[in-house]
Amino acid sequence: RRSTRGRPRRHTSGRLIAVGAAAALASSSSPSLIRGAEVSPDIRVPPFLSCEEHADWASLRAAFAEVYRDYASREVPPKREELLEDPVFRAMAETAKLNVESFVNWNTEGEIAVNAGFSVLKAWAENPTETQEFSELEQSVCFFGRFTCIYTWAWSLSLTEGTAAAVSMLLLASQLLQFGQYDWTEHAGWPVNSWHALVNVFRLNRGLPFLALPRAWSPVDPLAHLVPSVWPLPVPQPRRWAQRLNVFYIAMHVVPFSDILTFVQEWWSPRGGFEGGSSQLNANYMGYPRCCPEGACSQQDMEEAKLYQADWRIPFCCRDPFLYNLLGIPELHDHSEGQWAKAYRHHELQPWAETKATFRAQYHDFLAKDVDLILCGHPLYWCTLFEDLLGDPVRKAMVAVFDQPPFFLVPEEAEPSFGETLRNFADPTLYPNVAVVGFAPFFARQFEWTFGRPIPHSRPIALIIKDVWRPTHTSEVLISTSIDRLANNVLIHFAAHNAEAFVSPEGEPLRFMRWEQDLGYETPKSALSQMRAVAMLPYDFAHFKLPEFVAMGMPIFMHTQLWKWTVRWSQLIARPGGQKASLYRQAPEACYPEGPDVGLPMPEFPEAFWRQPWGTSQDAAVASADDAEAGATGDACLAGLREWDDGEAGPPYGRSPFGLYSVDRRHLQPLDSSAFWSRWSEMSLIPHTVYFDSAAHLIDLLRSTPLAELVEVSKKQRSWHRRAALQVVDFWRGLVGSLLEGDASAFKGRAGAGGGGGRR
Repeated sequence: RRSTRGRPRRHTSGRLIAVGAAAALASSSSPSLIRGAEVSPDIRVPPFLSCEEHADWASLRAAFAEVYRDYASREVPPKREELLEDPVFRAMAETAKLNVESFVNWNTEGEIAVNAGFSVLKAWAENPTETQEFSELEQSVCFFGRFTCIYTWAWSLSLTEGTAAAVSMLLLASQLLQFGQYDWTEHAGWPVNSWHALVNVFRLNRGLPFLALPRAWSPVDPLAHLVPSVWPLPVPQPRRWAQRLNVFYIAMHVVPFSDILTFVQEWWSPRGGFEGGSSQLNANYMGYPRCCPEGACSQQDMEEAKLYQADWRIPFCCRDPFLYNLLGIPELHDHSEGQWAKAYRHHELQPWAETKATFRAQYHDFLAKDVDLILCGHPLYWCTLFEDLLGDPVRKAMVAVFDQPPFFLVPEEAEPSFGETLRNFADPTLYPNVAVVGFAPFFARQFEWTFGRPIPHSRPIALIIKDVWRPTHTSEVLISTSIDRLANNVLIHFAAHNAEAFVSPEGEPLRFMRWEQDLGYETPKSALSQMRAVAMLPYDFAHFKLPEFVAMGMPIFMHTQLWKWTVRWSQLIARPGGQKASLYRQAPEACYPEGPDVGLPMPEFPEAFWRQPWGTSQDAAVASADDAEAGATGDACLAGLREWDDGEAGPPYGRSPFGLYSVDRRHLQPLDSSAFWSRWSEMSLIPHTVYFDSAAHLIDLLRSTPLAELVEVSKKQRSWHRRAALQVVDFWRGLVGSLLEGDASAFKGRAGAGGGGGRR
């Protein structure tokens, strides 16, 4: 049995009492206010996060904050021997240990689990507009105080028991946060957060010492502005185009195709610009249940579909019940046996061969005679429905949009043959009439890393949006939709707790309006665009809400912690990335700058890395120009990247470091990979975004930013968007025209770049 000597005493109420060494840490200063260079001292943290209403936890919070600030302020981090002899550190570590032992369970096998009171935390977050009464015992849980205790004890373990024990404790902290589900550490006002924990997991696993407060990770790289919105940049247009363009589109998602669909409907013509009747779209958006055609779904599904009729995607819905049923759409969305389990089964080799045969018999004659361009993707596997139309004698033009890992909904038995198909589609000589297009800059890199074939990209720019920001409701700040609804509610709690201080520079009381809960998801953009600004918690890698707000010119306040939001979701998940998706490649040693140890070791790449997505033979000239002032380190880094160009043993291929899939979605390790590629998310690359570190920081920014300043931000957004939108239109005009001419090789990288050439 573990000794109980020195453990914290508990009253019958369950309140934690600091005793012994912990008492020496207590501070008389009030912990109720967030203090720091960026946040005004009168912004208060809701007590349920800070535990300020519990004297014992409040004392610990103040004491821990003081100790961590002291260690972080030292120019040279204290060495192991100094810490072990420091009475303040020993007292803090002992306090942390006693508290952790009071809520962590060890079983006979040595496994550990947290008894954390998740239900109370969830109940608090789920009802931000209702007054709730919690028992003193429930409130004494102090969720984020416990997180800080776990972190602090892990620090001590790293000095006394070694890496394994410390890492296990840090991963327990991640378990406490339910692997991101309750990760509101940056809002809670305690001195440490999840970034600190996961950085130290990385450091300890790499043989580096524990660092008390690793430096925060900036969401934007200084060279991010060099990443082109489209690649390759628009080329001379083909001389002859069809006066009328007939398009067949099929996918389970509209968003990845939104810009090319808008281009086809509004911009396609030989002279450019809108010309009515210049195109015809056979749209087959396989949405479920919103798109259920008569005769293809149950009556219950049909009734549910009526709720979505105001959705902007409805005009693109499939109206063909035979095709809807042939692809098994209702069955694909039946997750009763596991997420997408029935979709993978439907796509197994034998049933999919039967589906393709039926599709060929039913639709190929029509497609060969009446369709000029095929658009397919999400899943990419559906593009194999058209393989027989791509070669001689038909040579139909096709665009396959790459917005998910390549083997999304592809059964494992089909991965090798489908991977070969994708490589061939991207080859400039084998299929000059086909283009695989990355939905954003990152996806082009992900495709090349996986298959050794550079592909073009066009970032989502929301050409469909026509509304413009006109702030008539200047007291309302929109909270955009997010996967993490509870985290959005944390913002509501902060606003309620700081109502008297949440006032605009013009003197108006400010309030948050949640898009889905307060306004309704079908609220039109014309209504949303009347609000003062929009606050966003990022999710996924390139979600469409962001460019929609940019297109409107609506000022955007974005959470800085992109590293923990953008890389956890479907667009980077490793399972559909293939058998090699877990591979990892360290950046060249020459790319790591010299300097003090501030946390996560990260490389710095020269301008050529950002400006030239394909890394062509122009690199020597580019390096000479871009790195003239960078010195030997910049040149050596680029030389190290060049050594990857002709590798034939991939994946990984190309010049992309680390791993381009999230193997560990719980702890986001290796963290250098997660952090680096989060800077390639659209939330990082799109400029003129205002970033906030915490809910308190957001409150402070909104109440201190005059409307006139927001207007200037909007002007910059709109100016950038206009330039990017014209590039996107020119890109699609050039690519589509080239495909119709039968040769889009100019939109593809050289054959075998990074992949050794030819078929694998």
